[in-house]
Amino acid sequence: MTHEHTILEKIRSLVISNSYRITIHAIRHMVEEGFSEGNITEAIENGKILEN
Repeated sequence: MTHEHTILEKIRSLVISNSYRITIHAIRHMVEEGFSEGNITEAIENGKILEN
């Protein structure tokens, strides 16, 4: 397992258990780009790419 894969799995685990925080910086970016928290968590949980 690669280091990147391990990090992604840890993030996914935290999102699934609702044990995460979103920074003000990330919230500003979400608003600017038109994403919701649900879009982000769904992408993390399901491994979908939102943007290249």
